[in-house]
Amino acid sequence: MLNYLENNKAENEVDEKWKVLYRKLKDGRYELAGLYDPNVPDEDYGDDLYAVNLSSVYGGEEYMHVNDQVWNAEGTTHDPKPTGVHTWIKFWSDHVIGGVVQCYVNDNEGHTCSAGIVGGHMVVDPNERHPQPGSNGKVRIIPICRTHNNISNDMYLSAPVTAVLLNRYYKAN
Repeated sequence: MLNYLENNKAENEVDEKWKVLYRKLKDGRYELAGLYDPNVPDEDYGDDLYAVNLSSVYGGEEYMHVNDQVWNAEGTTHDPKPTGVHTWIKFWSDHVIGGVVQCYVNDNEGHTCSAGIVGGHMVVDPNERHPQPGSNGKVRIIPICRTHNNISNDMYLSAPVTAVLLNRYYKAN
C-alpha cells in the first residue's frame, strides 16, 4: 500500500497527478524511486514507497531566538522553489516583511561570514538533518551566508530571526 507523507487527503486529491515516489533506506534517508502514476491503485505500490507532492510551499513563520541551535538540512541544494520564486532568500524576504537580509548564524569553529546571503534550509533537530520528503514545518528558510551554508556542524543564531517554514518539503536528487 502506498504511503502519503504528512499530507492531508484534500491536498492529495488536488495534486493527484503531481507526485514523485521515494523509498526509505535502512539508514533513515530517502531516495527518489520514480514518478507517481495516478492510474495505478495505491495497493499496487510497495509498502516501502512514499508519495510526495512535487514542490515545497510556504508553511508559516516561526520566531527564533538568539542562541537557538540550528543545523543545515542536508541534500537540499536542488529543492525546487515554488512557482515564480527564483531564490530561497527572495522567498524568505517575500514572507518576512521588513526582515534584514544578513547571516543570522555563528558556529563554534570561528568561521567568518562570506559575502553572498542565501536562504539556507535549516532544521532545529539534529535528527532531522535528512528531512523526510513531504514533511511539514521541519525545514526552515533562514538567511545565511555561503560559508555557513556549507557547515555540517551545529550552529547557533547570532540574532533573533523569523524563519519561514516549508510544507510539503520536496527533495530533488
